[in-house]
Amino acid sequence: MSQTLQERIAMALSTVVNPRTGVNVVSGEQVRDIGTTLDGKVHLTVLLAATDDPTIVRDVRQVLERVAGVTDVAIDIKDPAQRPKPRADALPRALPVMDDRPAAAP
Repeated sequence: MSQTLQERIAMALSTVVNPRTGVNVVSGEQVRDIGTTLDGKVHLTVLLAATDDPTIVRDVRQVLERVAGVTDVAIDIKDPAQRPKPRADALPRALPVMDDRPAAAP
């Protein structure tokens, strides 16, 4: 069975190791928001802390450009320290549950 483009991308990204942490960028959750198009364009976000080696971004681009089916790579770089913090008073919300019952009449 052949791999999907997303599987090939995940496998390629798992080979990029952050020298500061010794963990690959997928396991270390440095890669976010991976999107692909049908024609092979890939867009993703790399979380890069001030203490991280900036060549990680170059390495991510290079491994993705070698993935079969990838035609273009766009990378956004964000500082993980700049992520918005969840509000302390925010309650966790459960996702709605979908079932086979018909919707109630208004």
